[in-house]
Amino acid sequence: RRRVDVESEEGALEHLVDSVVADAVRLGRKRVAMIVHSGLLDEKSTMARIRALGPWIEANGICPVFVVWRTSLADALGSIGRDLVPKFQDQQLRVAGSVGKSLVGTARRKLQKQFDKAFEVRAEKALGKATWSQIKENAAAAAAPEGAASRLLARLIKLVNSTEGAELHFVSHSAGAILLGNLVKELQADARIKTMTLLAPACTTDFASATFGSLFSR
Repeated sequence: RRRVDVESEEGALEHLVDSVVADAVRLGRKRVAMIVHSGLLDEKSTMARIRALGPWIEANGICPVFVVWRTSLADALGSIGRDLVPKFQDQQLRVAGSVGKSLVGTARRKLQKQFDKAFEVRAEKALGKATWSQIKENAAAAAAPEGAASRLLARLIKLVNSTEGAELHFVSHSAGAILLGNLVKELQADARIKTMTLLAPACTTDFASATFGSLFSR
């Protein structure tokens, strides 16, 4: 919407993929990475990160497409993570030292479920249940067939599928996993995804199984 040389949101998506990304692919950056940032940062901070990351990613022969969505709640969730993660790691160490090897996997899965539940409860308490629910609803809406993120991805898939040697990679950070997970759930079978990387995903294992897990059930 901020481009003055296009008349619509769809025109902006068309320019981004069919001109900017397509030109990069033709110049040799055939690994296209859709990078979904956390929705818990303000726009200014996110753009600063992109300006730092972008040149390094391009220098490694990758064409990055950054997806930014805004809620500006990083500090609240960051404090939850700093509090819960060390406790979770301590529990894992105790399990590894006191449980037989055959039972370690089961015990760790139970611990992960506890961590997931604790994160959700603390997130709802810190941000307000309505706010945390709204974040997740916004992610689902963006990933719905008529959503901007979904339309962007459809164009990227079309470009990659029609270009010899091109690859599509997914990366997400923190709450970006919620948006990316919803996108993955809507993917068609012809979408060839080369890799999926989740950095500190702020989602539960149940959500991950129901969304990212769909890639492995085809």
